[in-house]
Amino acid sequence: MKPDSQTKMKYRLLFVFTDKFMFLWLFIAAGGLVTLNFHKVIGIILCVPAVLFFTTVFVMLLVSNYRHRAKDK
Repeated sequence: MKPDSQTKMKYRLLFVFTDKFMFLWLFIAAGGLVTLNFHKVIGIILCVPAVLFFTTVFVMLLVSNYRHRAKDK
């Protein structure tokens, strides 16, 4: 069974945002944590997008894995 184009695009986007920009998001989160000690607002502005990104990727991978297991049954 061949995956449709929408599924291919989803996996391609997931790959780009997880593998290609992982270090960028980690540096932004680390910079936000360091900045939090000096200026809370700027630290929060840096940390929130990185935390949302990692949460979104984790949920997408979890749902994808759940659907894949459901198809196998």
